[in-house]
Amino acid sequence: MSDSGDNSSSYERIIIIIYIILSFIFNLIIIISIIIFKNKNISLILRVTLSILIVNFINIFSYSFQWVNYREKIEYNNDKYYIIKLLSGNSNNLDTCKLQSFLILFSSVSQDYLIILFVYIVNKRTVIKSMLINLLIIVSIFIPIVIALLFSALDGLGVNDDFCYIKKYAKTNDIINNTSYNENEIYKSYEYFHIISVIIYTLRIINFTITVLFLIKIIKYITKEKANIYLLNKLHIFFIQLFKLFIIFSYRLFNLIFENYPDDLRKIYNLLSSIDGVLIPLAYLYSNGIFQNIYYIITKRKMPENKKENDEEEKIPSKGNSQNNIEDDKDLNSNSNSQGLLCPSDNENNFDLTY
Repeated sequence: MSDSGDNSSSYERIIIIIYIILSFIFNLIIIISIIIFKNKNISLILRVTLSILIVNFINIFSYSFQWVNYREKIEYNNDKYYIIKLLSGNSNNLDTCKLQSFLILFSSVSQDYLIILFVYIVNKRTVIKSMLINLLIIVSIFIPIVIALLFSALDGLGVNDDFCYIKKYAKTNDIINNTSYNENEIYKSYEYFHIISVIIYTLRIINFTITVLFLIKIIKYITKEKANIYLLNKLHIFFIQLFKLFIIFSYRLFNLIFENYPDDLRKIYNLLSSIDGVLIPLAYLYSNGIFQNIYYIITKRKMPENKKENDEEEKIPSKGNSQNNIEDDKDLNSNSNSQGLLCPSDNENNFDLTY
């Protein structure tokens, strides 16, 4: 891997900024749509979905205000040093760097937990109490905050290759007799980087494993029901998360196997691992037909009757006996409706993602 070069005009940062702008626009459309078409009853899964959208935007936005503009590896007295220039601040002022590290770690882990909660609700046979869902959402946000604060307190967050995340480079007080280098920009490899990386990615691998287990369960159900279109249509966010985690772990495994790798590979990884900031809100817009609704409102046209009928059919998951539900336990909730997969009274169900 090349350890030198000016990253200030790097194409992946420009593309990530475009991601951020698109993510902001898509999330703004979602918020406006919910306000316009708001209903006093918000489904359980929608509460989790909105939480995912929030932490997902925090994650992609975190890349906007700090970046490694320049990194060069040099050798001096048989030691390896790095000359690193940040977009804002320097090694004596790493406030924005620490903030970025905290936000990226918190939001990425929180998104993992919220996705697990998302598929847990989808897999749940009985309707879950609203208070429990609210509590689980709070836990899914609070625990990652504690984790991020802990690693920050242990000095595990800081300058990485392209931005600030897990601390890979630490400020050194060593003096290099070369006036062309600013002493505030001289770093050495952080000795605990690999330990911290193993801890964080082990935590995320556990999250990934749980998510995959849920996927297997969902696939078994869809196969048994001969493809439930409703479920597939509502699980775009889930599959996007799986894709992101797969990219992250594949790249980290590649790092372990190969010490040197092309610099462009890391840039491609940055783009692929952050594209969920655009894909998740876009998937929500698509699965709920928000663009179509906005089109009919702007053009003041009436929605075709066949479109209305299709929408009504999708509101309730596959009809049939309640024994066809995903979860294998046989205890029925008193609010369950035998005419639908999970269709309790008061028009509230675990599967309703509509606004």
